[in-house]
Amino acid sequence: MIKVLIVDDSKFIRFNLEQMLSKDQEIEVVGSVGNGIEAIRFLEMTPVDAIILDFFMPKMDGLATLEHVMERFPTPTIMLTLANRKEHADLFFKALRLGAFEILTKPTGSEELHVENLADAIIQKVHQACEAKEKIISIIEKDQFFKDIEQRIDRAKDSRCIESGPQKDKKVPVKFEGTPAYKLVIIGASTGGPHCVFSIVQKLRRKHDLSVLIVQHMPAGFTTQFAERLDKVADYKAFEPSDKETMKAGIIYVAPGDFHTTVEMNENNHVVINLDKREKVMGLRPCIDYSMVSAAPIFKNQCFGIILSGMGQDGVDGVEQIKEFGGTTIAQSPAEALISSMPDHAIKRGVIDHVLTIDQIATYINQIA
Repeated sequence: MIKVLIVDDSKFIRFNLEQMLSKDQEIEVVGSVGNGIEAIRFLEMTPVDAIILDFFMPKMDGLATLEHVMERFPTPTIMLTLANRKEHADLFFKALRLGAFEILTKPTGSEELHVENLADAIIQKVHQACEAKEKIISIIEKDQFFKDIEQRIDRAKDSRCIESGPQKDKKVPVKFEGTPAYKLVIIGASTGGPHCVFSIVQKLRRKHDLSVLIVQHMPAGFTTQFAERLDKVADYKAFEPSDKETMKAGIIYVAPGDFHTTVEMNENNHVVINLDKREKVMGLRPCIDYSMVSAAPIFKNQCFGIILSGMGQDGVDGVEQIKEFGGTTIAQSPAEALISSMPDHAIKRGVIDHVLTIDQIATYINQIA
């Protein structure tokens, strides 16, 4: 039985969370409290397997509570929040740094009356968190990666002398018949992915014949700052592309949250990035599959598809398409991934050329000629 503690100042939310979790016979809600102080007191008396924690609460907010929990009772924690705007992105990344397993957005407005729509996602995340408990605790107790990232982000980039905004590279020549003269690496990631993406990106050496597209499942409004943070630790310029933007070599593009991101070749033989709001796929937008499937026939053997930590199968069809067009496919080692489902499904489909650790993935990308 999975024992869960709910921490939220809204009695309405707590009641609905308890009702929806009770539908899973393997989950038992053993506590429901209204703020962080009550949560700490409860945990002093009763250990739990997972915590569902609100961001904004009186007396002790979610981040302060999370910090106390991880210091004293390291426990997989899923955070719920109304903070889905760009100005709240700092809270999102601080929660990840403190050890939050996942961050889900609460329904707002009229959607609040349908909070049960969160049920499947929350139940799934509770099970995932418990399955990955040992890895989560190991990261919390031993890994200083995000603290190092934050310190690097705080430093000015004086030594790099990179202008703000998209980098104005020289135009890359286009091969005959419209095949791009540069290579494209597409990295797909979900739960547990931001840590992996940061680790890869900070190790990459900038190449003028290679671009990177990162498709990270992340709440809308947060991917802009995710890109800005990547930019501050990378040799590449990193940013969110605009719709119809021409793709160039030597740049990292981050798929904007809540937009599917695809590429196409225009009449001038330039690769153009398209953003759209087609229906979500398996509840996801952006969808990794959409990005990879669109790029595979354009870049052919110059396309590299990489699947990192995450739940579900997003990206499996994408890497299969890349492989069919002669590209190279890579999966993060399931043993290393916080959530192994996405890379595991791709490996079992038989469409992965290399199974590598995060460090090996970065090395491989640097060796691409």
